[in-house]
Amino acid sequence: MALLLCTADVSKALKIPLTKLLPALAQQHAKSFTLADIEGEDEKVIVCPAAAVDVRHFVHSHSWRVMEVDHGKLKARPAGEGAPPAPEIPEGLRDLRTALDERVRSYAGSVFAGQSGAQGAAGVFVRGEELMLVLAGERRDTENFLASRWASRWAFSPGTGQLRGRVEVHSHYFENGNLQAKFDRKFEDVSLAGIGAAATDPA
Repeated sequence: MALLLCTADVSKALKIPLTKLLPALAQQHAKSFTLADIEGEDEKVIVCPAAAVDVRHFVHSHSWRVMEVDHGKLKARPAGEGAPPAPEIPEGLRDLRTALDERVRSYAGSVFAGQSGAQGAAGVFVRGEELMLVLAGERRDTENFLASRWASRWAFSPGTGQLRGRVEVHSHYFENGNLQAKFDRKFEDVSLAGIGAAATDPA
């Protein structure tokens, strides 16, 4: 809600129709790993580069459906006819992707459950022969003048067993002032030989 009010206020102040602000808004959403609620479902779409089909369409990791995102309202719905298809998952990555997706979703649920004003989502996407693990979350606590965002993404190559990633955390405290803390760290290649077999092992 705060984002919608901010967007509407900017549109009104600059006397620019909201529709003309949407391209810049869409770019910012993808950069910030913003969450969009799927209408009628208790699920979220992670608006991020790994999930992007185009500027308006993003893949929902768990169902592997293409969702159309309204960047003005941050709402998503199944894409209609004529929408671009979801990326094809290479046969050799399907079981591993599904197993990892279940695990990161479970992890995200445990991290954000029970925290007032917090929401998060996680998913595993495909880029070429790599799996892209994404975790995004945010917390808004206006009573305590706090807003924060967490975005992490990891690229895993099953063929080589190499993992690399990046984590960004941004916290904003605005009681009687303006204090912001930012954390941005990149993790270079780490070998995780054997992770594919471990992840798909039912035990």
